[in-house]
Amino acid sequence: MTLPAHGTTTGVITNFISGELTQMGIKVDEELKAFNNQTITSDDGNESKEADQAWGPFTSPPEYPATKPTVVLEVGLSETADKLKNDALFWLNPKKGAANMVITCKIDRGTPFIMLEKWERPNPKGRIQVTEVVVIAQKTLTRAEKANTSIEEQMELSKTALTIPLFTLFRRDPVQGQTDIVFDEGMLKNLARRAWEEQGFLTTGS
Repeated sequence: MTLPAHGTTTGVITNFISGELTQMGIKVDEELKAFNNQTITSDDGNESKEADQAWGPFTSPPEYPATKPTVVLEVGLSETADKLKNDALFWLNPKKGAANMVITCKIDRGTPFIMLEKWERPNPKGRIQVTEVVVIAQKTLTRAEKANTSIEEQMELSKTALTIPLFTLFRRDPVQGQTDIVFDEGMLKNLARRAWEEQGFLTTGS
């Protein structure tokens, strides 16, 4: 069963990516393929996996598999950090998921804490590694301080941006008016707010 904070987080990220692409003039329905509820199987047929969300171009260069996504999202609430790591290893293996990038989002079940990690293989023969990390946590405040502080001001971020290069998603360079997708500070705080509201962690400020 998918828990509310899990589904909400997946939806916030999905909607943000679609919105950013639309603002660039990209026709999402025509250019971006969503791998919803699709099971991806390894080349040897021994492993398979279904992502929380995954995307790729409708039209892919012939040397790349059009049946597999380029960017994958995995959200963990009941899942452990090790489970998310193993998911990333599957998706980035060229003989398994064959993706270019995996974003994992680990939501702590007991405290207002979220960690987003971007996993990539910097070169075809290199090892899979985390290339960006964003931690979102709630500041330690008294009840009175919380009552007089906005929700966004209660948050602290280790980094205020996480980037999905457009080339990584579409396997093509941006054209005029198109840029990389950047999860900026506002988006990251909105993500945390929506998840923590579902978990009942937040005290509404003034």
